[in-house]
This record gives sequence, C-alpha cells and structure tokens, in this order.
Amino acid sequence: MKHWKKLVTLLAMVAALFIFTGCTNSNAEQIAEDEKINVQIVIEDKTHDFEIYPNTTLLELVTKELDAKDEDGFVTSVGTLESDPSTNTWLLFNKNGEMATVGAQDLILKDGDIIEFYLEQF
Repeated sequence: MKHWKKLVTLLAMVAALFIFTGCTNSNAEQIAEDEKINVQIVIEDKTHDFEIYPNTTLLELVTKELDAKDEDGFVTSVGTLESDPSTNTWLLFNKNGEMATVGAQDLILKDGDIIEFYLEQF
C-alpha cells in the first residue's frame, strides 16, 4: 500500500509539472517572435518593401526574395548589380545610410532597416 501512495504522489507531481510548464510565458514569447518587421531593400533607386520575421538575415532575405547570388556569405549579385573581380568592382551595401560592418550572412535585420546595394570599384 505504501508503494501505491508513493506512485500516486509521483504521478501527481509529474502531472503538476506538465500543467505548470504550460502556464509559463513562452506563449507570449512565441507570439512576439511571430510578429513581422518591415525592411526596405534599395537596388538602383528601386525600393523593395518586405515584411519579414525577426532574426532574418540579409542574406536569407535577398537570396529568397530577390534571387541574389552569394559566395561564402557575401552577396555577389542582386538585381542587375554584380561583382566583377576582373575590374576589382564589388557589390557592397549600406545599412541605414552607413556602410555595413558585417557580411550579409551575419546582418540580422531589424524593424525599419533600409539596405541599399551599390557597386564600388577599388
């Protein structure tokens, strides 16, 4: 009989654990992650507006939505702009009016970001 009481107590504790785990604020966190953010991509004076999920990288967005090509996480072509190593011309981008300090694979987009792609010859 003692073993049954211990077993019932243990089962009740496990059930309570599952119930209380479901009551945490992880649902609120999930809802916040599901909210979309707005970003703009500018290519040759043409603006593309996107509504994307938080934590999306620039590389993910442009390869999926703008058929961009990349090499080792760096965008090499997007739209009609394309890097040309033979002329030492490279595709670069500004984030919110300033030259980006990380590559497209590492740039996590934030709400309101404006990304402008351009070619630069060195």
